[in-house]
Amino acid sequence: MNDQKITANNGLHIDQRTLLAYISILSLWLVTRPYRGIWHDSRLYTLSALKKLYPHNFERDLFFLYGSQDNFTVFSQLHAWVIEYTGIDQSALLLTLTGQALWLTGAIFLACKLLYTPWNWLGLGLIIVMNDYYGYYIFSYGESFLTPRLFAEGLTMIGLYLWLKRYYLFSVIPIAISMAFHPLMTAAAMLILYFTYLLIHRTKTLLITTALITLIGYFVVIDIPPFNRILLRMSDTWYTLVDQRSPHVFLHNWETASFNRMIISFSILVCASRLAIEPLRSLCIGAALATVAGMAFAYFGGEILHNVLVIQIQPWRVLWLTTLLSALAAALLVSHYSNVKNWIPIFGYLSAWLLRDSTGGFIALLSLMYCVYEIKLLPYYRIILLLFFGIFSIATLSQLAVFIFVPLADLTEPSSIIFYLKIPMIAFIVSLATFSLTFYWQRSSRYQTSILALSLFGLALSVIAWNRTISASSNISISNIDLLRNMIKADDVVYWVNNPEDTWFALLRSSYYSRTQLAGILFNEETALEGQRRSQLLGELGAPDTLLSSKDLFPGNNTKTFNGSSLHFPNLILACKDQNLDWIISNEILKNGNVASSFSNNGWFVYRCSEHRE
Repeated sequence: MNDQKITANNGLHIDQRTLLAYISILSLWLVTRPYRGIWHDSRLYTLSALKKLYPHNFERDLFFLYGSQDNFTVFSQLHAWVIEYTGIDQSALLLTLTGQALWLTGAIFLACKLLYTPWNWLGLGLIIVMNDYYGYYIFSYGESFLTPRLFAEGLTMIGLYLWLKRYYLFSVIPIAISMAFHPLMTAAAMLILYFTYLLIHRTKTLLITTALITLIGYFVVIDIPPFNRILLRMSDTWYTLVDQRSPHVFLHNWETASFNRMIISFSILVCASRLAIEPLRSLCIGAALATVAGMAFAYFGGEILHNVLVIQIQPWRVLWLTTLLSALAAALLVSHYSNVKNWIPIFGYLSAWLLRDSTGGFIALLSLMYCVYEIKLLPYYRIILLLFFGIFSIATLSQLAVFIFVPLADLTEPSSIIFYLKIPMIAFIVSLATFSLTFYWQRSSRYQTSILALSLFGLALSVIAWNRTISASSNISISNIDLLRNMIKADDVVYWVNNPEDTWFALLRSSYYSRTQLAGILFNEETALEGQRRSQLLGELGAPDTLLSSKDLFPGNNTKTFNGSSLHFPNLILACKDQNLDWIISNEILKNGNVASSFSNNGWFVYRCSEHRE
């Protein structure tokens, strides 16, 4: 075929049309990943950075009490250096911008290596717009908040680009740095590269594999971590706690929609491998094999054998990179099938993606079947396939209408004429429109001035809409914070009900318990057991943040929400009997409690546990 059955090294030549495309891509990135400050996992990584600066203050925090995943990354030290000079909120903003710039650079390099212009632009657009959760609705690539995952992903893509350019020695550098930032994310690229290299150099790869297995076996014998965990089995108690508190780790907790997303990416990679030339062909096959291997390891090693190391490395995390590569592969499918005027696979995969929360996986497999057996099936089953896709067209178009027109309808509501809702939606529409126009008119010089003006307008709106910061700083007055810091010693442990963020970022003190601190219990059994003990102690007293989810608060009614103000401790003495707890801060006047201090303007009451012990 002499059509767009392609991969290519476009270089990074910048002309006017390319500049327009990159402006549109940057606009789409900014508007689809608004910055909301320190939230999600960025809270724990900011906490880890603060521990580098104030080790005495946080050594008794539950998250660090028995070790944490901070031992596996150099990111916390880097974050600590920036905090020391700029402050908590400013460092998060600065490092997020840096990480996102690195991420976009890696994505651009990779797309330009694998696809010709203009399909590399389409691939980048699909990466950005079609970005979705992988796994259990917690993680997605190119996150909008600060974690080492952002840096590791960007460095990994740069490493892949250098490897595809055959700069093998230089590719080791970004991949090694990525490994130092986040080993689990980097392992995804290494697994894909392993299978890709296996396809090209089978004998050499098998010899290297044998040598590595021998070396790992030696490390197991001499008890070198983390290899000494290969033969360890997670205890039943530990496994149950991880299953309850970190359900995303185990495949049996995933919903159908999570598997649909994986199936869609897998089928796109397999279909594209039949159309692409090297190096995209081998990379698609390697990514598809890595998907199967990662899921198989996760199931048999984690679900069946309860192996500690397999559970901790979470092999399913390979999905971040396979999902990203499938977006580039989708651009290849569009280029090929649009060129031969065959819209069935394009419409099939579009339907699969729009219906990814319901029947998308099945539609993707059907589209893959059509792609693989296109020549054989076309004479006999074309009408059947067209009829089948026609049945799904109504659902697809309805989903598309919801995706596009519901946000537009919001703009007509008086209540939505506010910055937070209106500007981001307009920015998204303008950015998507300019991207589409740039892609459509890429071979023509007409309208470029108008498109440039529109793209700059979209970029300006996207920049304005990007920063929607939720500050890590407390809403409690500085004078009250200073009073608390003087009252509570640096090494004291505080239980601030439903509010560990103020304990960490305002008081700079250790937190006794929160659900956030249990995020890493799969890495340490002692943390899991101690967290469970504290949860049971506080749970007996009605502490709201000891409950696993809203389902525990309102059985049989998942529509209700809970603001943490209706439950309170019936007996303060019961909580304070734990010698590890020094202070309780609650928004309730606790029964039998002597208030050491209160902030009536904020509704917080402070209790010294030493005054309430029997």
